Amino acid sequence: MRKVLITGASSDIGLAVTKLYLNSGFSVLGHFRTQNAALESLISENSASITAQGDFATPKGLETFISENQAQISQCDVLINLSGNFFPGRFEDVNVDDFLSAIVTNSWPTFRLIQELAPQMQSRQWGRIVNIGSIGVKFRGGSNSFNYAVSKHLLEFIPNDYKKWAGDNVFINTLRVGVTDTKFHDHDPSKRLSDRVKMIPAARAASTDDIARAVYFYGSDQNGFATGEIIAIAGGE
Repeated sequence: MRKVLITGASSDIGLAVTKLYLNSGFSVLGHFRTQNAALESLISENSASITAQGDFATPKGLETFISENQAQISQCDVLINLSGNFFPGRFEDVNVDDFLSAIVTNSWPTFRLIQELAPQMQSRQWGRIVNIGSIGVKFRGGSNSFNYAVSKHLLEFIPNDYKKWAGDNVFINTLRVGVTDTKFHDHDPSKRLSDRVKMIPAARAASTDDIARAVYFYGSDQNGFATGEIIAIAGGE
């Protein structure tokens, strides 16, 4: 049985991703920052799966999560980097503290966990890593999301090591996830989701299942050859 680490597993998209992996026969290590009854309920249905709390807002919190779950993390064949938070702010108002907080929370955990897991995957000659970026990067972010957009842009900087990982059947890709119908948009009160949806060629927001299926494709055996890529899952944007 293969094992997947899903960070941000208690988010709306995280729950859909967790459910799909469980239904596909994986065991799940589901990371959460704030306890979520829906995640606990999903995980409890699979005796090989567990949840683990971790606050990635500081490097110390991330390292604590890694050290406390080292045995479980080292067994993971798949890494889904979903955790993150929204950091509002216009470019003209950006200060170094807010800028660095966005990077520490949204960018560094992805790279740190890749550092931890890629060598383990290489040793087993199989692994899949999926980073969850944002279609907003394509448009340089919105007027009130400079810090968030920069932190997501960093997730598209896939380490050049991916070329040597590929020889060991370890593939890494970043998904530019489009507008999705989740509570995440509530973090930005200046944003009207209905107006944003009008800009999407597919004429609707993605469902969490739309995104989960894409994540699963690139984070499973279904992806047999794609690596080092940035792929938009954004309804044509």
